[in-house]
This record gives sequence, C-alpha cells and structure tokens, in this order.
Amino acid sequence: MRLAICVTTLIGSLLSALGSGFICLCYLLLPLKPHFRHRLIQSLAIADFLNATSNAASGIYILARDRELPEGIACRMNGLVTQITVQATDLSILAIAIVTVWVVTNPGTFGAWSTRKAVLAVCFIWVLPFITGFTALGKDWYHPVSGNWCWIQKKPVYLRYALTHGWRFFVIISVIVMYTYLHFFLRSHYKELRDAAGDLHADAGALTVDLSNSHSADEKYENDENDKRKTHTQKPSHRDPDYGGEVKKVFLMRAYPFFYVILLIPGIANRMVEASGRSSKVTQLLQASTQFVGLANAITYGWNEKILGELRERFGRRPKPSPGSHIV
Repeated sequence: MRLAICVTTLIGSLLSALGSGFICLCYLLLPLKPHFRHRLIQSLAIADFLNATSNAASGIYILARDRELPEGIACRMNGLVTQITVQATDLSILAIAIVTVWVVTNPGTFGAWSTRKAVLAVCFIWVLPFITGFTALGKDWYHPVSGNWCWIQKKPVYLRYALTHGWRFFVIISVIVMYTYLHFFLRSHYKELRDAAGDLHADAGALTVDLSNSHSADEKYENDENDKRKTHTQKPSHRDPDYGGEVKKVFLMRAYPFFYVILLIPGIANRMVEASGRSSKVTQLLQASTQFVGLANAITYGWNEKILGELRERFGRRPKPSPGSHIV
C-alpha cells in the first residue's frame, strides 16, 4: 500500500509539473493578448509548477531510496516550497473566482484593469504565502508528513489550521458562495432578456401600418438608433458583442476553481483524519488527487485558450505555393 501511495502521488506530481510547465512555456512562446486574467493564470501556473516539481523531486527520492524523507535542511526547504506554493494556489483560485463574478456582473469595468494593477494584484496574492511559509520555517515546524513531501507538523493540531487549512476553508466557501450568486444572477439576467424579447414580439404584433406617419416614424427610428449607438460607445452593456466575448472567456475560468475544490477534498479529509490522532492508508492514497491539480489547470488552460490552434498557427508548416501561382 505504501508503494501504491508513493507511485500514485509521484505520477500526479510529474504530470502536473509537465502541465503547468507547459502553461509557463506557452506564455513565453505564444503572442497571447495581455489581459488581467492571463496574469492570474500565470500566477496559478507558477505556483503549480513549483509545487509539483518540488513534490516530484522528493517523491523520486523516496522511491529510489525506498525510505521516508529524512529530517534536515532539504526537508525544511521542501516544506517551505510546499507551504508557499499551496497557499499561492489557493489565493490564485480565489482571485480567479472574484474576477469571474466581477466581470460578469459589472460590464462597464471589464476593460478597466491596467497591466500595472494586474501585476500588483498578483504580487498581493503571494504576500500571505510568504508570511506563513517563513513563519513556519523560523519556528522549525516543517517535518516529513504522509505523502511525498515535508510540511507543517501534525502537533499541535491548530498549526495547520491557522497557517493553511483555515485559509483554505475560507477560499472554498467563498468560491462556492460566489458561484452560487453568479448562477442566480445569470438566471435573473436572462429571464429579463427573455421577458424583454417577449414584449418586443407582442408590440410588433399590435402594430398597424400607417403610411401617412411612415416618414416621421422613420425619422424617430433613426434618431433612436443614433442614441443607442452613442450609448453603446460610452459604456459596455450586457448586450455588447465585445462584452459577450470577454465574458465568455472569463466565464470559462470557473473551471479552475471547480477542479480545485473537487481534487482537494480527499486531501482535506486525510488531514482531518490525522488531526483526530489516527491515520488511514485509504485516505492517504486518495490524497494523491491533490497532486493532479496542476494537470487539471493545464488542461483547462489549453482548452479555454485554444492553445493547439495557436501552436499550429505559429509552428505548423505553411503550404508551399504551387508552381503556377505566380502566373497572372
């Protein structure tokens, strides 16, 4: 069972390292449009990559030596990286959820985020992880734990909850609340649109043709259309094509928190079992799901941003012109 836990966890770490590393590489190679959502995804990818790489290295050590991780400086550094990157992932997921709700419910502000503001937001995400990470390092709280890595010691129980799990519960609950609110907001919004469309059809059916007033009606229609164009140019609305496209892209970001919550639940369950003073090989094996978060994020990113098409367009072979193509 111990070997199965180690191997399964290591596979997850390696796949997540490759997946998140692929995201980072794409941002270096592909000319993606600069947008604040990409800053958040970059932050998430960096956290995933560092965490998965560190855990893969310690997992390979355990498998190669057939022994648990020893105490020492390497264990403390592994624990530090684990704490910082895990919490940075948590807060990046929270930021993605906040941005998703904000953009969908506030159409007038989706283009107002400058690159500077986005970078500052990302830096703010990493402040708390560094504080909790180095606090635990200074107190010598990093030791080998169940899994292929070192982390905060089990006793006293409140340490893990004060530095990590308490914040994680806050993130998970906040994500669930925000997406529940977003669900009802969209239901209400589209109900209003359907009602408005129904009123338009009813008005159209009640219209009668009056040739004597057609000229004045046309003038009124043109004036109304001009007013509408002016309004649209002043402030984006829920009916603007640009807004709709932007919301569609941002709305797809909800997949990041969804997979995050699903894959993290077994790990939380295992830590709660350990907090009770017991241990379970079954929950330790299920805890391996947490190591697939980076892979899930990479798949979500590739799907949402149509990365295969971008790579094919940039690096694919272009068709050679036929010999007669230059003949006019």
